[in-house]
Amino acid sequence: KKRRAKWVYGINSYSEAVTTLANLRIARERNYSEDITLEKALDLWIHKAEANGFSQTTIRNTQQQYHMITKFWSPDAKLRYITEDNYLELISRCRAYGYSEETLHNINACLRKLVKLAYRNRLIKENPFDYCDNARIQPKTIKTVITYEEYLKLDQYFAENSFIRLGKDCYPKYRLLLRLLYWTGMRIGEVIALVYGDFEELCNGKMKVSVTKSYSSTYKLKKGTKNDKTRKIPLPKDVTDLYLPLLEEHLKRDGNCEERLFTWDHGVCTVMIKKACRQVGIPEYNCHS
Repeated sequence: KKRRAKWVYGINSYSEAVTTLANLRIARERNYSEDITLEKALDLWIHKAEANGFSQTTIRNTQQQYHMITKFWSPDAKLRYITEDNYLELISRCRAYGYSEETLHNINACLRKLVKLAYRNRLIKENPFDYCDNARIQPKTIKTVITYEEYLKLDQYFAENSFIRLGKDCYPKYRLLLRLLYWTGMRIGEVIALVYGDFEELCNGKMKVSVTKSYSSTYKLKKGTKNDKTRKIPLPKDVTDLYLPLLEEHLKRDGNCEERLFTWDHGVCTVMIKKACRQVGIPEYNCHS
C-alpha cells in the first residue's frame, strides 16, 4: 500500500503528505472566495468537454443554450447569487419569449450542469439548486401542426401581396421559404443556410436539395446540421416552380451559385410568418410549426 501510494500521489513521506494536504485546503478556501460567473462556468465546462472528447455537436448545443440564457441574464451574473425566485423568473421569461418546452428543458439542464460543475470544482460553497424546486417543464408536448387549408391561405397571402425592400419585392422568396418548410420538413436554420448550388436538377426534370449545413443567427455563420447528418430531399413541383425563376433572375444579375438564397436570420423569418398569419386570420404559427 505504501508503494502504491507513492506511485499514485508522488509523495514520499508523511510530513510531505501533511504539507500537500494543507496546501490543497488553502487553495480550496481561495477558490471559494472567488466570484465565479456564468461565463467562467461555461469556459470551465468547455475545457472539460474538450478534454473528455465530447462531440462538437454537444459543445455547440451547450453554447447555444448558454446564449439563450444570456438573453435574460448577464454573462457576468455570479452563480452564488442564484435564488429560486430569479431561476423561476428566467424559465417564465424564456417561455414568454416563445421557446418550446423542449428548448426550455435544454436551457434548464444547461444552467444546472454549469452550476453543478462549479460546485464540484469548489468554486462556490454550495449549489443553489439544492434548495430550489425544479421548474415544471413538459418537453414531450404535442407539436403544433398547421393544416393544409391554413398553409394555402399563407401561400396565397405571399402571392397576392408585396413587401418592397431596397427596390425589390421580398415576398416571392418568403413564399418559397414557406413551401420549403411545409413540403420538405427542413429546419428553419437549414433553409436559410441554403445556397443556389444546393439545388440539383435530376434527369427526369425534377429537382432535389442537399441539406448539409445550418445557419446560426447568433454567430452569423454557417455550421453543420443539428445532428451532424446530411440528406438529399426530392422537391415537389410547388417548390421548383418558385425556385427556377428566382435562380434565373439571380444569374442574370451575375450572381454565383455559392451565394445564400435567403439572406435573413431566424428572427426576420418568424416575424414575417406571424405577420402573414395575423393577416389571414389564423393562429400565429412559427417556423417550427
